[in-house]
Amino acid sequence: MVRSYISKNYDAIKKMACTIAKKSLIDCEELCHIVILSILESDQNKIEALIKKKQLRYWLARMMMNQYNSTTSPYHYTYRKPAERHREAKQDILLWFDSDIEKKIKDEEKIDFINSTLSDMPYFDKTVTEIYYEHGHSFKTMSEDTGISKTTLFKALKRTKNEIKKKAKQRTWRHD
Repeated sequence: MVRSYISKNYDAIKKMACTIAKKSLIDCEELCHIVILSILESDQNKIEALIKKKQLRYWLARMMMNQYNSTTSPYHYTYRKPAERHREAKQDILLWFDSDIEKKIKDEEKIDFINSTLSDMPYFDKTVTEIYYEHGHSFKTMSEDTGISKTTLFKALKRTKNEIKKKAKQRTWRHD
């Protein structure tokens, strides 16, 4: 009964999702699909009762609004949060680069080199470095949050920096 309702009303459900997602085609399709998936994973007896009472359409609209507007919804974590991170990363990268294409290529190579070197580092050292630089924590806040001494955190970051410097000296860079 639930599947036939969804099949019969799919276009209306998608139109509702597009209205809520403000005409963004990708968002409306993803919103529509995540809500349909949620319906299929819900207690089928309750969904059938909503269909019989002709209340499922209202329930779908509320669910879509909640999914689309909530920052804690599965839709937000699956589709919007990664897009936000990509936009922020793109802005950060654009700030690093100027209009000089040679410099851009060189910087990109260095970023790839640093990421490659980090991936070869011990897990603890790599994680401390990522938290310190990517999330902007200080040794004090990292120490308070984790219970690990500031000295240990400092040494892990120092080891990582030294390893990157050592490998960078051994490498020959294009465009130098």
